[in-house]
Amino acid sequence: MVAAIIAWWVIGMGGFVYWWTTDLDLTVLDIPLAVGAGLLGPISWLAGGCIHGGKSSRVLIPRQKR
Repeated sequence: MVAAIIAWWVIGMGGFVYWWTTDLDLTVLDIPLAVGAGLLGPISWLAGGCIHGGKSSRVLIPRQKR
C-alpha cells in the first residue's frame, strides 16, 4: 500500500516537472507546487497537457476546394 502511494506521488511529481519545464524554468520556489501536484498523481499529466500542451496543428476536416 505504501509503495502504491509513493508511486502515485512520484508519477504526479514527474508530470508536473515534465509539463512545467516545457514552458518555464523549475526554481526552488516551484517546489511547493510540485509537491502539491504530486498528490494529484496521474491527473497532473492530464492537467499539465491541457495547460502547457501546444495546440495540435493536425487538420481534422480540410477546407472545401472551390
